[in-house]
Amino acid sequence: MHHLPDRSSLRRPPTALTAVAAASLTLVAGCHPGAPPAPGSPEYAAAVRAFYVGLAALESGEDAHAESNLTALTTMLPND
Repeated sequence: MHHLPDRSSLRRPPTALTAVAAASLTLVAGCHPGAPPAPGSPEYAAAVRAFYVGLAALESGEDAHAESNLTALTTMLPND
């Protein structure tokens, strides 16, 4: 009889999933007042950096780092 590996060790912790869900909901929330930061502005650069650092951290298993960056992104762009 073949035994399947325990897949529970392959699942990401809820904190990473929560961070991704929060960032995704923020990005697709729909119409909102206010304009996003202009490309080239310091605010735009900070938001782009937080997104990509958070994404890279999430993909590499650094869940705490991912959560902190993606949470920071949602506070930088609360209407996006």
